[in-house]
Amino acid sequence: MFICQWKSSKESSPKLDFYNTLKTEFKPESYLHLIANHQHRESVTRLRISCHNLYIERGRYASPLVPREERHCLYCLTQFGHKHVESELHVLQVCPLYNWCRRNHSPDQLTPHGVSEISSSKNKDVVSLFGKFVHSVLQSNESCVQYYKLPDFHTNVGNCLIL
Repeated sequence: MFICQWKSSKESSPKLDFYNTLKTEFKPESYLHLIANHQHRESVTRLRISCHNLYIERGRYASPLVPREERHCLYCLTQFGHKHVESELHVLQVCPLYNWCRRNHSPDQLTPHGVSEISSSKNKDVVSLFGKFVHSVLQSNESCVQYYKLPDFHTNVGNCLIL
């Protein structure tokens, strides 16, 4: 009964779209004991439950609310004019800003289905590398968010961005 309610609750929440791609069973996840580094493990958890600073999440709390499809990656928008939603999969797999993270820390299996497979993997080396990768992405994103809030950014680009 409880598990059915849990599944129904999580599947009906748009905030948990990414989480729903990863969490299919009601059981502890293997990454919790495979990633020894506390910060890396915490970063994976934050990414999984959307407790991060990506615009897909920040836009939920903006005033006025930024519609989900308009929560664009500011890097891709300002550098290339691309209107990609800054989602978890965008920063993990697509955004050029995080290419160095992918080159240095990304497991080879990082494909659309691979994120789900890696996070549920029993291979300590792969899961630990994924934790390091996620941590570096979230740290880099935090630095970028701080940069985008600087007055110089708005002077150079124009006061047209909602942060």
